[in-house]
Amino acid sequence: MTEPNDAMGERLLGFDSPASAVKDRYGAELHSQLETHLSKSRRIQFMAVGVSGLIGCLVCGSLALTEPAKTPVAVRSLLALFACFGLGWSLLATWVLTRGGGNFIPQRTLAAHLAFGFTLTAVVALSLVSFSLGREAASLPMLTTGLAFLILAAVLWADVRIERAELTIREQVLRVESRLVELVEASGKRGA
Repeated sequence: MTEPNDAMGERLLGFDSPASAVKDRYGAELHSQLETHLSKSRRIQFMAVGVSGLIGCLVCGSLALTEPAKTPVAVRSLLALFACFGLGWSLLATWVLTRGGGNFIPQRTLAAHLAFGFTLTAVVALSLVSFSLGREAASLPMLTTGLAFLILAAVLWADVRIERAELTIREQVLRVESRLVELVEASGKRGA
């Protein structure tokens, strides 16, 4: 949580509003924590992801289909795999852009899983292809870059998990606040 414990305690104990106002505040705070529409910058980001994925899909797919017959099957398979990765990113971007709004935590979670899974698969596939073709030294820079991207994808995945946990904690704190206020009001009515 981002607030110190003392400030949270004051917030929990400083309520004197009626229960309906507390529920309205709870709903408003919960709604404010969830982005309800795609901002212009986020829309542009997803458009860029979709277009880039589509371009990658078309380029790698066409190369996989049009390479000469003497091209090793492993290389063609790798190109087809990368075409599938591009298609996956295009589908994700299309899904997010067509939804246009809502809770973006599941979408970020899916994107983090795709990034980690695609990167891990690419690193393993590049390793297997390079060893099968006997070109370990030539593929070392690509594998090093792939491992760096794998670390980046893991960090993004961890960030999304932390954000999801933080949102769950905030929601639970709001529920506790609401319940405490209701209990205080109920005990005040009994005592009067």
